[in-house]
Amino acid sequence: MKTKILLLCLLIAGSTQAADFKQGYISYSITSPTTVSVVEVNIGEQGEWGFSPRDTTRFEIPETVEYNGRQLTVTAIGNTESGWQQVFLTRVDNIILPKSITTIGDNAFRYSGVKSINLPDGIRALGESCFKDCRLEEIHLPDNLKEIGAEAFEGLPLKEIHFPKGLTTIKREAFQGCQNLTEIDLPESLQTLDGDVFSGCYNLRKVTTHSNLKSIRSGCFAYCSKLTTVVLGGKIEELSGFNGCSALESFTVPEGTLRVLSEAFAGCTSLKEIVLPNSVYEMGQRVFSNCSSLTEVTLPRAIKYIQMGMFSYCKSLKSLTIGENVKNIAGDAFEGCKSLRQLTVRGRKPSSYGSSTFSQDILDLFNEAELKVPTGSKDTYAKADFWKNFRQVTEYDPGTLYQAVPLTIWQGGGRVSYNGQQFSEGESSLLVPEGEPFTLTFLPDEGKRVREVEQRYSGGTDYLGKNVKDNQLTISTIKPEGGIWVFFGVAQANLDIVQNEMGRVRILVDIDKTYGCRIIEEEGWQVHSITYNGEDITNKGGKENYIQTPVVKGDAVVRIALEQSQTGITKPEQNGMRVLGDAEGIVIENAKEGELINVYLLNGQLVRSFSSTGSKAHIALPSNAVYIIKTGTKTIKIPMIKK
Repeated sequence: MKTKILLLCLLIAGSTQAADFKQGYISYSITSPTTVSVVEVNIGEQGEWGFSPRDTTRFEIPETVEYNGRQLTVTAIGNTESGWQQVFLTRVDNIILPKSITTIGDNAFRYSGVKSINLPDGIRALGESCFKDCRLEEIHLPDNLKEIGAEAFEGLPLKEIHFPKGLTTIKREAFQGCQNLTEIDLPESLQTLDGDVFSGCYNLRKVTTHSNLKSIRSGCFAYCSKLTTVVLGGKIEELSGFNGCSALESFTVPEGTLRVLSEAFAGCTSLKEIVLPNSVYEMGQRVFSNCSSLTEVTLPRAIKYIQMGMFSYCKSLKSLTIGENVKNIAGDAFEGCKSLRQLTVRGRKPSSYGSSTFSQDILDLFNEAELKVPTGSKDTYAKADFWKNFRQVTEYDPGTLYQAVPLTIWQGGGRVSYNGQQFSEGESSLLVPEGEPFTLTFLPDEGKRVREVEQRYSGGTDYLGKNVKDNQLTISTIKPEGGIWVFFGVAQANLDIVQNEMGRVRILVDIDKTYGCRIIEEEGWQVHSITYNGEDITNKGGKENYIQTPVVKGDAVVRIALEQSQTGITKPEQNGMRVLGDAEGIVIENAKEGELINVYLLNGQLVRSFSSTGSKAHIALPSNAVYIIKTGTKTIKIPMIKK
């Protein structure tokens, strides 16, 4: 029987980290007073020409190891610090790891011949290139795994892979060149697919994603030449990565997608149909370059630029519709489009063209293609550079025209909803009816609020936050080159401080916080009671009349009631007016004729208001209460009225 040789290598860039001790075939590095990492496994004897392997197909790494009288737990395979290091493991098909392992370091099993390995459930991240260039045909990814490092499984003969439900990150080139994979179902938890993650998986036929995936980056599925089915479970804010998928015949970009990045479908030579939603406001360079089977495209209405080489060498493209917001077309955008014979533009204002010289394909376009422009704009196009060269120009009714309005949500804290679509932190675009008012709805995160809304334009900034009512804002017009900026902040509430003699003070405070204040009493007065939303907090403030509110959860009222330091039912004033209490109410004497007299309860509620006639006045009031009488700048308090 022919001898098999298997190497397990741990390679970590940097300087060598020496092992602290060795037991059997395994060398360990101490990582804490209770833990160690496996940094070298050497089975066999090293001779002049390399290794002389021992005959073994299974190797088990222990969970604990004893060193200097201490029991140490094995928690990592590979170096957990920077350093260049190798672990050599020969002639092993199956590696058994202990349950205590939580870390698989960079390059941990690189170049090894391992075919089968079970990863313990405690592992949350796999290091960069950890299984690259080995013979692994199957692997069970642990349920707690959150991150797969760059190039982790690059080039492996894996036939299938089941992703754990909690996986959030797959880094660049993680499964690049895994040519035996045929179908991928990505987990709901995944938010980003990095560049070239599955590139060169030539036998991959079907990809399924779910609603939380926000970004498919450049080259992610590049040159998956048998890929025919792509099921996207929700909007992809950034879409790219299908370049060179030569078997892909149709593709629907999900509604809500914001950006289609450069070369997203370049070289998809079988692509005949592409559906682009109007939510897309940005498209990169060479998006459809060399899509030689594509015959008809309607571009999203919000895009402003047709970038370099967008349709270059789309030799079957016959019909193209351009949205009303396009400002510029790159000079080589239609290079090699020999079949383009109908060009429909929705904008009444002609866009500019990025070149003053024209290839033979563009000259043929001028002579043979029909240019369709909105009703009433034919003369405008006839005077515009590039467009004036078309020989066949007809008008048509484009229906409602839409304006692309840049929207920026600064530093998160909530979402903005418009026309059934929700926008999150970052830049996007609103597609609003041209010249008509539109309404935005704000959806702050818990504990947040709309802090400000701005319309920024070339001439300045309009501050619109004061116009937000019930988390809605109607904007009547967008100024030229205007854009909307939304700022969310900590949610706030109104805190009213009511003092019966001084009226009401309203301050805006952050919710989920407490607030304190110190009451300074005037001579002859003292605090009678303090309430917070009706709750008595008089004795909860500490010394020197300092009060602390409970945690503010919403609009609240602090009421401060004062009373005279000395009791009594009469207080003479400088003008001779005095107030007396009896069983039926109060008596006011010597008030100035025509003077307004207000009577309040202790909580600030107005109970009577009248003008003095200059004579003695008797005011009937309920007994067992405290009243405040105010006239001009004078204040008199009757602490109690008894029957």
